[in-house]
Formats: sequence, C-alpha cells, structure tokens
Amino acid sequence: MAVGPVEHLVIAFPGSGFTGSVVPVLADAVASGAVRARDLAFVRRA
Repeated sequence: MAVGPVEHLVIAFPGSGFTGSVVPVLADAVASGAVRARDLAFVRRA
C-alpha cells in the first residue's frame, strides 16, 4: 500500500474551547473521500 504525499494539519482552539463540533465535519469529509485520515491525536495543555 503506497502512502503519500503525507501532509499534517494542526487545528488550534482558543482557550479550552474544543467542543467536539469539528468531529462530525471531519467524519463527513472522510466519508465523501475528500480527505483520508490515517491518524488523529487530540492534545490538551494542562
């Protein structure tokens, strides 16, 4: 299975403003074939 080109996307949310509202939008983009998500990581500063 060939993989590439690989790009990274970093999304920042102001303060602790992550509500999860981006998850359904990302799922729709993957389902439509517009993007392929190989790995996701959610990181939060303490």
